[in-house]
Amino acid sequence: MGRATVFVGAIAKKTGTSARGQSISVTRMCRKILWPFFFALFSGLISGGLKAYQNYVDPKWIAENIVFQSTAYATYGTCLGFLVVFRTSQSYNRFWDGIEEVYSVTGCWFNAASSLISFTRITKADDMRVQKLRNLIVRLFSLLNSLVLHELEGEDISCQADINFPVIDILGIDAVARNSLLAPRAGSKVEQCIQMINKVIIEEMKAGVIAVPPPILSRIFQEMGGGMLRMHSATKLYMIDFPAPYLIALKSMLLLYVFLTPVAVIEWADTIVFSGGFTFVLVFSMFCLMSLAGELDN
Repeated sequence: MGRATVFVGAIAKKTGTSARGQSISVTRMCRKILWPFFFALFSGLISGGLKAYQNYVDPKWIAENIVFQSTAYATYGTCLGFLVVFRTSQSYNRFWDGIEEVYSVTGCWFNAASSLISFTRITKADDMRVQKLRNLIVRLFSLLNSLVLHELEGEDISCQADINFPVIDILGIDAVARNSLLAPRAGSKVEQCIQMINKVIIEEMKAGVIAVPPPILSRIFQEMGGGMLRMHSATKLYMIDFPAPYLIALKSMLLLYVFLTPVAVIEWADTIVFSGGFTFVLVFSMFCLMSLAGELDN
């Protein structure tokens, strides 16, 4: 595995498998291609063994008992290729849908927080109270964003130490409110944080700290509601997997492809090396596309 890691690392360095500072873990890449490599190697060894038997032991037995029409293999490969490409394209679309929804969520809540802070500039309330409200708004929206990202990752937070995404001054939030949000048994943490922000807005509007007409203030609730809708739209992408019957059928066809490809390749390959190598490339490519689709789904 050490040589494979060095090899994949060299490919990653040459092909530039990084984007905007986010590089791909070489160890993770090696783990993902381990099963495709295993099946491709197994199929390649079968192909090489059959070709060796055909060239040096009994050519007639292979021709009479194993070799079949190449048209049948081409038809099977075309159907399998269509299914694999469709699976990959759907995963690619889900990938971009998830990115779009996440950026829409953060954009809605940034607009809401920015507008709230702007609304406090025309108030006649005490400066100390206004500054306290501004700090609380930033902290709550920062915590809200972190909770959303954790939920979309499928991770549960039971304490402050479990937070993996940056939060601005979480200790500045009231201890009772903070503990109620991060309690191990607290469900719907995002919804509770949204409700807490709404409560703060209404209380500060009643106290006169947020001094804007209600119709203008309602825009804040529209932005937050839009963010919640987009968050739930993004949640479905990790809660609902690709249809299981489709995956079962596809994986079954891939397993059959492992055994059909050697038989088809030895019909027109002349050497053992070319027979085994070409079979390895065909099977490895198909399995790598399946692995790629699984990565895009995450």
